[in-house]
Amino acid sequence: MKLEANTSSFTRSQKRVLTVRLLVGGVMLFSGLSKALSPAAGSVFLSQLGIPATLNVSLIYFVIFLELFLGACCMLGIFLRIASIAIAGTLIVFACAILLALLMGITGSCGCFGNVITSEVGVLAILRNLVVAAFALYLAGSNNNRLCLQAAIDRL
Repeated sequence: MKLEANTSSFTRSQKRVLTVRLLVGGVMLFSGLSKALSPAAGSVFLSQLGIPATLNVSLIYFVIFLELFLGACCMLGIFLRIASIAIAGTLIVFACAILLALLMGITGSCGCFGNVITSEVGVLAILRNLVVAAFALYLAGSNNNRLCLQAAIDRL
């Protein structure tokens, strides 16, 4: 009896989209969860940018919710196009905030991952945000939604 290799019915493109979806969604979920564990880290960064304390507390909790919600949508494949565009926009705003901090001479943690991982204000943090934003835009432009929860919902 000859055993044949189990070939997947998914194309490389579908696998690539799934991988990018899990990567982008995972980064957003991790960022949101780490900020939720130590919201003060992000709050300190926002106050260094000159945002009043009364506003930055609300803003940090909004960012936590946004990252968790968009990350979950991306990983599950629910409203993927809208979520991906929102993720890219959010990360571009974050990159601009880090660039502003850099131009203002602010050093230290940007609070990107709370106190879980130290992420310093700098070019590397800007590039990280822009690379993940580019992956999110790739997802927004992809039509491979076979492995998305939204595709299963649409079939009902």
